[in-house]
Amino acid sequence: KLAVETCVWPLYEFENGQFKLTAESKRIAEGTVEKKPVIEWFKAQGRYKHLLSEDNAHIVDQVQAEIDRKWNKLIALSKLEY
Repeated sequence: KLAVETCVWPLYEFENGQFKLTAESKRIAEGTVEKKPVIEWFKAQGRYKHLLSEDNAHIVDQVQAEIDRKWNKLIALSKLEY
């Protein structure tokens, strides 16, 4: 669930050749649900605890920036009409 809420794992489908965000991802794109920062997903995953140190904050920032970049592309794609 956190992977979706942080947009690490967006939910989408193609219907009749049209890309659509679905479920929680759609609500985040519409602004009815707030997108959570990726650090919350990292905190829930023991395998990423090394990223939670202050020394690795720049890595988390880079990951967040990449997730945001990809998320913005998906939002733009969902607004295209074919």
